[in-house]
Order: sequence, then C-alpha cells, then structure tokens
Amino acid sequence: MRGMGRAKEGSAVTKSVDGADRGSGNDSTPKEPKGPRLRVLVVRHGVAEDPAAFAKSGRPDAARPLTKAGRRKMRQAARGLACLVPRLDRLATSPFARTVETAEIVASGTTG
Repeated sequence: MRGMGRAKEGSAVTKSVDGADRGSGNDSTPKEPKGPRLRVLVVRHGVAEDPAAFAKSGRPDAARPLTKAGRRKMRQAARGLACLVPRLDRLATSPFARTVETAEIVASGTTG
C-alpha cells in the first residue's frame, strides 16, 4: 500500500493512526503510544428550526435555533454522553446559534 513503508520479506508493517510503524511479531496486540493521547469527540447539533420556514423570517441561517424538541432530545443525549465521557477539557463550536445551544447543553452535563 502506498505510504505504508516497505516490509521485509515475510513480515508485515502497518502504519497506526499515530504514524508509528508496527511490526508483526508474535504479539498481535497494537502497542499503546507513549504520552498523553488526544481524544476528539464530534457532536452534531440538535434538531433545529426548519431552514425554509426560518428563511422567511429574513434572519440569517446562522441565527436558526434548536427547536423545543431538539433541546429536549439533546438534553437526553447529553445525559447519556456524560456517562460515557464525564469530563471535557475543551469544547469548541461554530458561532451558529444551534451549535452554541447544543454546546451549552453538552457542557451542562459534564465537568471540566
């Protein structure tokens, strides 16, 4: 495979996500990288107002908020997410209203 490096005959070399070459010795378990690991969690915004209906208001799409049901569903999802990921070190969002609302809901259910 391109970019994977050359393997000696009879041995396999794979490139892990962190870019380190991994040999195929007797131990088939991948080696854990040394040092802190970066874990990224991507969350899509909750259900927002209908784009076509909101456009009739004359306001920009960036101002389109979550619906009442969208906020409720995101609170439920955030509670479940907090069980899996109880702490967030950073939370980033676009400036769109619906993404900021979503981030605030997610942040309210975690520590950090």
